[in-house]
Amino acid sequence: MRRFKLTSTGNFKGYAEALYDINGIIWRINFANCSDISKDALKWFKTAIPVCVENMEANFKNTPAVKVEEVDFEVTFDDFKREYPYKRNTHLAEAYWPKLTSSKQYSAFIAAITYRKYLAKPNNKWQTPMLPEKFLKEEQWRNDWKAL
Repeated sequence: MRRFKLTSTGNFKGYAEALYDINGIIWRINFANCSDISKDALKWFKTAIPVCVENMEANFKNTPAVKVEEVDFEVTFDDFKREYPYKRNTHLAEAYWPKLTSSKQYSAFIAAITYRKYLAKPNNKWQTPMLPEKFLKEEQWRNDWKAL
């Protein structure tokens, strides 16, 4: 997983993020930490940020108004909690989060997104989601929620 922080000298305040998966393919573009960004700037970013991470430097090489910096990727419990579909008893899951290695935290985070999509499928919408503590403690994130 690779994370890039994009800042601007005047087009917006804050920063945007480009996140790439372990295969180097764009996974998410995050504008949550940007303010005062125009619709035109958003459109431009969506076309300028490359699909493959290898092209990141080349795509922004001739754009002096945008600074691109690769930063460490860390998944916080807040990231996990934001993506997990069930908010009940999150305090119990939070206590368990530091016991996971960083690679397990990342896997649980990605699985939480997939699990949320799994629960949103018409056949599963009445299913009660498992508590987040159980999801982490029993390593339910290791299940293939896409195939189910």
